[in-house]
Amino acid sequence: MPKSVLIAGYYGFGNLGDEAILTAIVRRLRAHEPHLWITVVSGGFAPVAEGLEEVYVHDLPAVVRAAEAADLLILGGGGLFFDYTPAGADGMLRRGYTGLALYGSLPLLATALGKPIFFWNVGVGPLAAPPAQELTRLCFLQADGFTVRDEPSAALLRGIGVDVAGEQILADASFDLEPAPAHRARAILEQAGFPLDRPMVAICLREWAQAGSMAPPWGEIAAALDAFAEEAGVSYLMLPFQQLDSPLVGDHRALEAVRERMRLRQFAHLLALELKPAEAAALLGQCELVVGMRMHSLVLAGIAGVPTVPLAYDPKVEAAAEQLGLERFLLSVGEVSAQGLLEKLRAAWASRAALAQEVRARAARLQARAGLAVSAALRLLAEGKRRPAGQEVEAFVHRLLITRSLQLFELEGEASSLARTAEALKEGLAQRDEHIAELTRRLAEGAELIASLSAQNEEKALRLQELEAERGRQAVRAQELEAERQRLVSELQELEAERGRQAVRAQELEAERQRLARELHGLQGERDSLKEVVASLQARLSWKRYRLADAAVLPLWHLSVGASSCIGAAKRLARRAAATALPAWLKRQLRRRLQDRAAREEATEWVGQLAHIVRSSRDARGIIVYPPTVDWGFMFQRPQQLARALARAGYLYFYCTDNTRVDKVQGFQQVAENLYVCHVPWQTFCSLKRPVVLVSWAAHWPLVQAMKDAIVVYDCLDDLEVGGGYVSEHENLLQRADIVLATSAALVEHIRPKRPDVVFCPNAADYDFFAGARREGLLPSDLEPIVQAGKPIAGYHGALAKWFDYRLLAAVAELMPHFNFVLLGVDYDGTLGRSGVLDLPNVRWLGLKPYEQLPDYLRWFNVGVIPFQVNNITVATSPIKLWEYLAAGKPVVASDLPMCRGLDGVWVARSAGEFAQAIDLALAAANEDGFLAKIDAVARANTWEARGQQIIAALEGLRRRGQ
Repeated sequence: MPKSVLIAGYYGFGNLGDEAILTAIVRRLRAHEPHLWITVVSGGFAPVAEGLEEVYVHDLPAVVRAAEAADLLILGGGGLFFDYTPAGADGMLRRGYTGLALYGSLPLLATALGKPIFFWNVGVGPLAAPPAQELTRLCFLQADGFTVRDEPSAALLRGIGVDVAGEQILADASFDLEPAPAHRARAILEQAGFPLDRPMVAICLREWAQAGSMAPPWGEIAAALDAFAEEAGVSYLMLPFQQLDSPLVGDHRALEAVRERMRLRQFAHLLALELKPAEAAALLGQCELVVGMRMHSLVLAGIAGVPTVPLAYDPKVEAAAEQLGLERFLLSVGEVSAQGLLEKLRAAWASRAALAQEVRARAARLQARAGLAVSAALRLLAEGKRRPAGQEVEAFVHRLLITRSLQLFELEGEASSLARTAEALKEGLAQRDEHIAELTRRLAEGAELIASLSAQNEEKALRLQELEAERGRQAVRAQELEAERQRLVSELQELEAERGRQAVRAQELEAERQRLARELHGLQGERDSLKEVVASLQARLSWKRYRLADAAVLPLWHLSVGASSCIGAAKRLARRAAATALPAWLKRQLRRRLQDRAAREEATEWVGQLAHIVRSSRDARGIIVYPPTVDWGFMFQRPQQLARALARAGYLYFYCTDNTRVDKVQGFQQVAENLYVCHVPWQTFCSLKRPVVLVSWAAHWPLVQAMKDAIVVYDCLDDLEVGGGYVSEHENLLQRADIVLATSAALVEHIRPKRPDVVFCPNAADYDFFAGARREGLLPSDLEPIVQAGKPIAGYHGALAKWFDYRLLAAVAELMPHFNFVLLGVDYDGTLGRSGVLDLPNVRWLGLKPYEQLPDYLRWFNVGVIPFQVNNITVATSPIKLWEYLAAGKPVVASDLPMCRGLDGVWVARSAGEFAQAIDLALAAANEDGFLAKIDAVARANTWEARGQQIIAALEGLRRRGQ
């Protein structure tokens, strides 16, 4: 039966250096024992070497079973004994154990199970804390044999009382790794699209933020790499050794941070692929030089014969540099400067040929030493014995046993309490079973009753057949009566039409009578007012001129709403006043009073037409009035979409416009069933009884105050900075409104302390309209040459304003010359023209497009983009275009906005590099089976009809509560 080995270390965490250690150990063992069964304790984040059994590091029962089945336990290589994390015996062999407590658990298992254990070329340090030193000493006392990877590790062990002989000081196990063939490395570079026309320098950095450390020197490193690229004509292979999302293990973040700061970033290429250790060594072998912060970047470069400029963050990096003869090129991370690093690069580059020979020779000697550990391990495997535990080890185990016993006592008490709770639940279940039995009995009785009723139904069915025959006879008679009824209805409709024409004529006559009455009243008021003004002007000629103000303004306060002739008289009065050199403030008063009176008169003229519209829509669920914000025909967005959705749901909707851009309407213009676009004075709507006023701009607070009997719905769309401030008006609306809506989670959190009942109502899309982009259709003429260029298109439609991240777009466009970027929309505040982004050859602006043409443009987009700045304005934003892209069947790439996170078919990015990578990922995903169905589900759940139903539900809730 083949023997088995359990190996533990920092494995299964996707770290190329530690996986290189495991690969080398496994290769050495199987070279001597081909049939050896090997199990690895794995972190589970990445696969370990092929052909190995894995147990999850935090599945303690599985680890114990694997240790019981093993003939030898190996604590395998790497820097395992350190106190970067707190160390204590209490953490050993427990759920969630980490650091020194994790690695110290294997010797404890070996002691408890009587299994031999070997420490294979381990690293030690730093060990500053006394508890960590004591725990490390106890671990080595339990080892049946051990080797260390360098002299500093041996010195630390001697300092805490562990004897280390010279033959036990070997080298890091990864020196024993065999690199992959050179052609494999070239194939990887070609597959990733790396240019091979310049000499390559590898960059291997990592995140490092231990307590008290300085900020990472990414800017200094970037400046040095820029200068060296210009001098030596090199390109940079940025090779991460670990790519997890947790802190300190995301090398790609450190490399991206350096690349973002480089001027010549086009010569820096990040290889974000999953590699095997042998492939990483082969890739380093294709380079002329390495800048290495990871210790194992020095080792793998060394076995490939490539010199390194080391950046030391830990003593182990200094030790590896000394072993390879590179200490004169070493820089401490905390002391890196652009000039210092540049000088080291120059020196290493100038002597790289001689350095390569020296490094290769030293690495060969270290490889030979690293392989010596296998003899000691195989000896222990063959003997299958462990040495007796000393008194210190026994005392340590006894202390730990007592601690665990006390913990077990507490757990048993908790288990007893849980058992009592379970017994109570069991009694409850028994009562529930009795209740179920009673219900079953009643169901049986019900079944008997149903059988009886079925017999009765059969009798009634016969009777029903007789009645059906009678019904047929009655139906013939009913048809005859229906023909007679239709004839009478036709006559009634003709009479009703005539009555309607007469009623309309009566209304016209009544309106004419009222107009003439108002004109008569206005003329009488004009006559009286002019008499007073004439008297005042005469007094002014005789006395002091400043008395004119009191005599002339006072009559204006008493002018009532009159006809057009009254307005003409008032204009003549104003001209006379101007001719007499009235004071400026008095002239302003005259103009304002005339304008107010004209508005009241105009409102009076439209009240009748409003009443007629309301009477003709008596079946409407309610009346909604929307004050003027966005013109009806300008950038069809949330206000217009909600108006259409609520009108389709049965509400009579009046959408007000200030008629300053594209809307050509005077009075009321019907644009759909129940929906009117109107340009009338606001006073017109004061005649309505209990309307709903939907407000989306805080500046309309005065209009809300004028509507005393209205239900107020405050639709909070954006951060107040977008709406021009109006802080006090915003606060008044929050207090006065019956319903408050918010379009984003950020706005909800801002409003909730003052309005806990705030309704989260984000933007949405007209699904049926934008889904038209999925069908075949026309190619717009201005888009045709871009499509014919053959490049995929990343498109944007919407406002181009200060919140648009032009720098991000420019950087992404430079990174992706194989893409065309198309912008649709108005240059809202001139920022587009000033940005310089249109100077890029693959960025095209096609201007603002009518809403009805948008699907014809989106049809040709491959990816929809939302490159917004991330600030207070955009964090509070719910981008409409997000839902419109998805409805059009397009994947979306956006800045890291809260409303864009966690959605199928949407990628978010925090940098230009991530944005460009996300576009490529989105383009690939769009061609996968099932992708369209997945984003279609998201789009169908976010329609304007759904948002309208939210508002209707809130209004119905008010009515149910009697508010």
